[in-house]
Amino acid sequence: MSKLEGRSKEDVYYDLISDLMSLKKSIKFLLELECEKLYTLKEKDLGNPHYSNNYKKCNERLHKLDNLTILIKSDE
Repeated sequence: MSKLEGRSKEDVYYDLISDLMSLKKSIKFLLELECEKLYTLKEKDLGNPHYSNNYKKCNERLHKLDNLTILIKSDE
């Protein structure tokens, strides 16, 4: 028997949204750790553009992840 049998589409949809939000929280946590590490490296070596660029990209990813959250919540 499939997990979907006997369940409404709405229940399945809300379970998927819940799973997606949990996954998003885990991804955000890992990205925040990465950004923190890159920020520390950037501060230690201010002249190295590699660290600054990677830190900037990391923050852009966090911003995109927050935008994804807004899109998911607005679709509920």
